[in-house]
Amino acid sequence: MILTKHRLLAYSYQLLILLALTGCKKSLNTSDSSDSLTIRVDSIKNANLLNYSDLFSGIELIKLQTKPESLIGRIDKILYDDSLFFILDQVQSKSVFVFDRKGNFKYTIGRHGKGPGEFDEPSDISLDLKLKQVLIYNRKAKSILYYNYSGDYQRELPLNIYFKSFSCYESGSLALYLDNSINANQKPYNLYLCSKDNKVLNRQFLYSKGQMVSHGGLSFFSLSKKHLLLSPGFSNQIFEIVGTQTKQLYKIDFLSHNIPSDLFREDTLAVFFKKVYDNHSAYLSSFCESSRYLQFTFVYRKIAYHSYFSKETKTLKFSNIFLNDMLGMTPGGRVFTTVDDKFVCFIEPSQFLWIQQLLNEPKISPQIIKDKVASLIISNMGYSKYQSAITATLKRSKYLFTKEDVDLINSIKLNDNPVLLVQSMKDF
Repeated sequence: MILTKHRLLAYSYQLLILLALTGCKKSLNTSDSSDSLTIRVDSIKNANLLNYSDLFSGIELIKLQTKPESLIGRIDKILYDDSLFFILDQVQSKSVFVFDRKGNFKYTIGRHGKGPGEFDEPSDISLDLKLKQVLIYNRKAKSILYYNYSGDYQRELPLNIYFKSFSCYESGSLALYLDNSINANQKPYNLYLCSKDNKVLNRQFLYSKGQMVSHGGLSFFSLSKKHLLLSPGFSNQIFEIVGTQTKQLYKIDFLSHNIPSDLFREDTLAVFFKKVYDNHSAYLSSFCESSRYLQFTFVYRKIAYHSYFSKETKTLKFSNIFLNDMLGMTPGGRVFTTVDDKFVCFIEPSQFLWIQQLLNEPKISPQIIKDKVASLIISNMGYSKYQSAITATLKRSKYLFTKEDVDLINSIKLNDNPVLLVQSMKDF
C-alpha cells in the first residue's frame, strides 16, 4: 500500500478526533408506530463534542497482517462471519482479502482473469450466512461468482442486469439495488428481489427518467444473522427485506433538514449536491445494526455525523467530533459491520504517527501526553471553540498507556494495512 502525500496529510490532520462534528444526546426522542420507529434528529447545529467514553465500554485494536500478498489499497467493504473478516478493495488491488479474528492474513478469494472463478474486478461482495459462501459481483461480465469460505470456487450465476450493490439473504435469495442504473429492456425499479437461480420475484422503488440522481457507493445494505436491511440512496428510511417484500423499520427524521422531493429531479449529481447543501438538507450515508443499537451516519452540509441509537432506551447520540479518550487516543471512521454485537470501523496507519511521536519522547509522563494531545488537536484542527472541553476531558481520562499498548502502537508502520477498531457499546 502506497500512501500519496495528499493522502498522508489528509489522514494526519484528522489527528486524534473523528471529523464527524459535534455531539448531541436526545432521550425518548422517537415516535413508535406498529411496524416502524421514527428517530428524530434535531438540533444538529447545537451538537457538542462526544467522547469515546460516553459511548463505549471498551475498544479493541486489530492489526491486519501486512504481507506482499495481503496489501490493501482501500477498504470499500468489511463483512464478518465465522471468526473471519472479508475485506473488499474494489479499485486499487481489486481483491477480496480474508483475515481471522486476530487480524492474521488467511488468503484472497478468487483472482483476476477471464476463466472460471475469475473476475475483471470485484464490484461488490456478500455472504450467504447459511451455506457459508462468499459471493462476488463481476460487473463487466454481469455475473455473481460463488466461493466457499475457504476460497474454493463453486459456481457462476449469469445475470442480465447491471446494479450498484447487492446482498444475499434468507435461503440464497438475492437483493439487487440498481441506484438508478440504466438497463436496456428493464423496468425502472431500483430494487430487484430474485431467487438463487436469478428468477425475478419482485421489483420495488420505482423511479422515473426525471429522477436520475445516483448515490453511489456500497452502503445500501446491511446484513446480519437476524435480517437484511436496506436504505435507498439519499433516503432517510431503513427497510427490512422479508421474502419478496420490504417493510419500513426505521425513519430518520431530520425535521426541517429533510431533502425536499423536488430536488431528486435534478439532472446531475453536482447540481443536486449544491442544492442539498444550500437547502441545509441532511441524508443517510451508511448504517449498521447490532442487537441493541442502530448506528448510522448522516451528511449535513458536507459534514459526516456518526450516530448511535439505543433501541432499548430510545436515546440518540450523534457527533462529528469524537474524542478518543480510550485505547490509542486515535478514532475510527465509518462503521462497516459487527463482531459479536460490537461495531467495527478502521484506522489508517498514518493516523498513529502523532501518538507514536509523543510516546517516544524521553521521560514523558501520561499527563504530559494528554496535555500535548489536547494542544495538537486544538491547534491542528482549529477547534479553539472546544479547547476547554477537550483539555478537561483528557485530564479526566483514566486511560494510561500500558506497555502492551505502547508496543502495539509503535509496531504500526506507515505502509502497513489499516487497523480495525472494535467498539463495545456502553449502556445509555
